[in-house]
Amino acid sequence: MLKLSVCTDTVYCHEDFNNRIEIISKIGINTIDFWQWNNKNLKEMHNKLEQNNVNLLGFCIDFEYTQAFLWTWFLWFNIGFGVL
Repeated sequence: MLKLSVCTDTVYCHEDFNNRIEIISKIGINTIDFWQWNNKNLKEMHNKLEQNNVNLLGFCIDFEYTQAFLWTWFLWFNIGFGVL
């Protein structure tokens, strides 16, 4: 069965980013993705994802900056998101 993922950067833009996770879960969608990671509070996002039983499918990174890419992975695994 096809499962939908909502890009949280494109919906409910009048809401705080992390509040969008709760709103999306209430309409029955349990998977999100987003564009840029470095303008988000990842720890708060992780908490919202767990509280609302929502999965993170993916996010975009800037491959031009290897250091930023490595930092993204460090944050990803050390904040507790686990395996992609």
